[in-house]
Amino acid sequence: MGTTDGPIGNYSGKGRPGACSASPFLGHLARWALKNWPELLLVSLGIFLRGTMAYNYDVRWGYDFPDHWAYVDWFTEHRELPLLAVSREAYHPPLYYFLAALVHRAGVPMIHMNVFSILCGSLRLLVIWFGLERNLAWNRPARLVALSVAAILPASVHIDGMVTNESLNNLLSAVALVLMIETLRSEAAHRWLLALALGLVLGLGLLTKISALALLTVAGVAALVELCWVGRDGWHGRGRRFLPWVGALVVAFAVSGWYLAHNQRTHGKIVLSGFDGLDAPWFASIASTSYFARRNADFFLGWTNGIYDSPYYPNGVRPVSYFWPPLVASTFVDYYSFGFAGRTPPVTIYNTHPVPLRAAALSSHAVMGGTWMALTTMVAWLIAASATWRSKHAGNLVLLLVPLVALLGQLHFAVKFAVDAQGPVKGTYMQFAAIPLYGLFGLAATWGWKRGWSGKLVSALHAMAFAAVAVYCIFARLG
Repeated sequence: MGTTDGPIGNYSGKGRPGACSASPFLGHLARWALKNWPELLLVSLGIFLRGTMAYNYDVRWGYDFPDHWAYVDWFTEHRELPLLAVSREAYHPPLYYFLAALVHRAGVPMIHMNVFSILCGSLRLLVIWFGLERNLAWNRPARLVALSVAAILPASVHIDGMVTNESLNNLLSAVALVLMIETLRSEAAHRWLLALALGLVLGLGLLTKISALALLTVAGVAALVELCWVGRDGWHGRGRRFLPWVGALVVAFAVSGWYLAHNQRTHGKIVLSGFDGLDAPWFASIASTSYFARRNADFFLGWTNGIYDSPYYPNGVRPVSYFWPPLVASTFVDYYSFGFAGRTPPVTIYNTHPVPLRAAALSSHAVMGGTWMALTTMVAWLIAASATWRSKHAGNLVLLLVPLVALLGQLHFAVKFAVDAQGPVKGTYMQFAAIPLYGLFGLAATWGWKRGWSGKLVSALHAMAFAAVAVYCIFARLG
């Protein structure tokens, strides 16, 4: 008794330790997967699209590949920071290039070195999913739209297949943003643990790309918000919430301070740019021009519809230089023609590089859809900013500040280094701060669905705009 005889033999369940405990786990996992199948499908799509970059994208097509590779190659032979003369990219912090050199020395050939970026981009999708679950828990349709944008945004997919520091920077920035919000939500010892982890990630970010300064700035604002906005329990309570942020900043500079000190000691400045090294001659022609005279009003306020006829460089840059058209175009298509859709004939030539004819045709629709998405997101940001200011919600303030500070940094870079031939305006530069924008578009796109026929019409326009971008991205990767 107590045993079962039959085709599977004499079985009582006692001969397989852990069998009983494994079965409930698998059942729980199956129920979770069934409940979350849309999210799993979207994340899988995003990982798949990035994975295609491993087999049908030549890393030598990527942005400034020879210069990025020269930096990686330096660390295969040396254990010290390179001189700026080694590479046009040698001004970048060293973490990505050092890790990439380790991966290369472990046996990954140059032609497949984008697997590191693909891995970082795929992990970032999981972090985004977690962040959306935590911060848009009350609106699943908006979460799904936001996750869809994260999965298929061309600028994000493209950069995740290149040999550059961008993808690692984007991953660390996503983790830092999640940690910032979780720190704001937490109290006591748990808050200290999260804040110190945030400091570590911010420090690693500063060792990856100097754009992490934007996140460090927002963390500083969050600390001040904790001091001035949050709570009514007096200065003792405010100080208890404020001090962990100080700890985060201390850890961040403890991790990255040696590199910043090296820059100051060796180059006379903490923050470097490419124009401090081999690209200096490009900047020499405008170095004596006043900062405020390097761009005119049209650069900030102007627009050209030429990017819809041909959304590739130099439209939007020549004969008149603008900020917004190249930013939008380079977010939603391969504006600079760096092989996102491959180079299989028949092709046309943009920016001296071949672009497949079908991808070129689809790219015009993608930029039209992308413009609608960008405008929708900007309106949603303004509405959310107004609501956040009235409610004094610290977490929402941080989420809104991250893309704003990144945008101001991009504007400053494009003005200070007004050398349009070097492509100072790129949508890829904004991806480290774009996660809140994904969420805002998700909220905007689903807002009208339950608000009568007019609302449904607006939601349909959002869906059509997104579909144009998605079709371009999927075709570019698979066509």
